[in-house]
Amino acid sequence: MGREIDILLPFEDLTKAEVMAISPEKDGLKATHSCISQRFGRHDGTCYGCVIRRLGGLASGVEDVKYDRNPIEDESASVGNLFSLLTYCYDILTNYQGMESYEIETVEAYRKRDLFHRFALDNFAAIHRLVSGGHKVQSSILRMHASLIARIGTGPLETRIDELTRGAFAPAF
Repeated sequence: MGREIDILLPFEDLTKAEVMAISPEKDGLKATHSCISQRFGRHDGTCYGCVIRRLGGLASGVEDVKYDRNPIEDESASVGNLFSLLTYCYDILTNYQGMESYEIETVEAYRKRDLFHRFALDNFAAIHRLVSGGHKVQSSILRMHASLIARIGTGPLETRIDELTRGAFAPAF
């Protein structure tokens, strides 16, 4: 077309939980859709999109959509996407340097280590909120949470929850 265009990516360096925390229309989030495995309007709860969204909402304290399944507490729900995500996040928080190159090469290429670190904290902060609140959590997830706490303590997760509660983030407009 012979002209320059500007592409704005205001949320590129924010996690899902950060975006939810600073959203001025939190109630409107309930009318949006992230699920990749169901028809529009339903949320399976176990697909990767649902898992990330649920954890982001839990970490930020923002009420989210109704999910059909809850892999965090329901032993009969498919836990594969949740467990894979938390395993990756566990490694980011405890053994980043020891991770396989294919697991972090894109993170490094785009200089997003801090973003992925915050994302990993968000996901475990969500689990920490549930555990601290006495909510039911599947045993495999509970063991992973306990192992993380033994390695890094509760401080980073509680600090992260506080940051999300305060909404200490801004889009890059």
